[in-house]
Amino acid sequence: MPDLAQRVRAAARRARASARAVELVEPFVPPCDHAARARVIRRMDEALDVARRTAPGLEIRVGGPIELPRPRRTP
Repeated sequence: MPDLAQRVRAAARRARASARAVELVEPFVPPCDHAARARVIRRMDEALDVARRTAPGLEIRVGGPIELPRPRRTP
C-alpha cells in the first residue's frame, strides 16, 4: 500500500493529540495463503515502525481481523 505510511502517521498524530492509543488491525488472510500472510506481516511491521517513529512512547495496539455477524433477515 503506497499510502500506508502516510495513513499510519496521520493516525498516530491524531492519537497523540487526543491522548489515546493507536490500533493497527490485520486484515483477514486465509491461513493456507502463505504469500498473502507474508505480505500482511511485512505491512504490519512497516506500520509499527512508522507509528513508533511518528509518536515515540504512544501506546500501540495490534489486533487480528474482526468478523462481524451477518444481519438477520426479517420475515
